[in-house]
Amino acid sequence: MTHLARRKPILCLDFDGVCHSYVSGWKGADTIPDDAVPGLFEFLADASQEFEINIFSSRSNQDGGLQAMKQWFLNKYVEWHTAKFPGDSVTIAKDQAVAMIDKVWKFPTEKPPPARIDNALKISGQMLSHENIEVKAGIYKSKEARMHGFLQS
Repeated sequence: MTHLARRKPILCLDFDGVCHSYVSGWKGADTIPDDAVPGLFEFLADASQEFEINIFSSRSNQDGGLQAMKQWFLNKYVEWHTAKFPGDSVTIAKDQAVAMIDKVWKFPTEKPPPARIDNALKISGQMLSHENIEVKAGIYKSKEARMHGFLQS
């Protein structure tokens, strides 16, 4: 079996409005003022078991954008982790975040080639459960989008 055959399928998440709540709107590639979408880090922990997580944005290839996204993930992960696990220190949370950035959560500068990725998801301010994503004939679909007729089987 080749390395490519063992590779997890890519799940590409848009940063703005999917990971970052984006309630303030666009403030520039390197300015990210809002909180994480509720459930983001639980979703990433679950989904990373089955998928290679790629986080992409129009800011990914703009000056300062990629670094700002990574810094936002570090800061928001530390906030989330210390609230969820109050006995852990900020140092432990920061070390975990650093280990996740670029190793588990990838930040490409170009959108990954489609396998294909479903863009028909309705974003309602809550992360989907990774169990709601199906892999069928190399196409990733949300069960919600399929049920609402957004995608053909």
